[in-house]
Amino acid sequence: MTNDEIFTAENLTLETERLHLRLIDLADTSDVFEFTSDAEVEKLTGMFSLHKDLDETAAFIQTDFIDQYKQHKCIPWAVMHKSDNKVIGIVQVCNYKARHFRGELGYTFARSCWGKGIATEAAQAAIDFGFNVLGLHRIEATVDPRNMASKRVLEKCGFQYEGLLRDCYFLRNEFCDRMVFALLSNTNGYRIFKNTEK
Repeated sequence: MTNDEIFTAENLTLETERLHLRLIDLADTSDVFEFTSDAEVEKLTGMFSLHKDLDETAAFIQTDFIDQYKQHKCIPWAVMHKSDNKVIGIVQVCNYKARHFRGELGYTFARSCWGKGIATEAAQAAIDFGFNVLGLHRIEATVDPRNMASKRVLEKCGFQYEGLLRDCYFLRNEFCDRMVFALLSNTNGYRIFKNTEK
């Protein structure tokens, strides 16, 4: 499949045992605001700063997800329980570099989802898509060293720790370190990478 064929909404719907993932939309603003306005959710993420109103959330969805998706740089999924249509989190393959067969995994979830394996389940679906549909060889992720829950999600998905980026982010008026993790396509039972370019 070409990039244009891959980056269509109908190709991006994913299902897991408990979850439904689809392309995020501005209609999701109210649901997303519920967790992007939660200080406990925002505290250790590098994905966003605390949202004060729906306009901030709408701008976040438009700029960070929809616009990046239109440029084929990001695939952002809204994550929902199969039992309802409420958005409980976001998972994305971003910083997509087709030339280098590389992308980055990012995610954030409502506090009600914590400790239930939901982030791991959604992340695994995005990882499988990255390797098996986008044809990536390497998927990276960065985590605040204080965010032990996010570190565990990556470890459960098979990621390996590669190093520490010191003072990499400036968030909430302080410089923050980021731990770098990565997963390659020829590990954990994923298909062996083959370069099909002529």
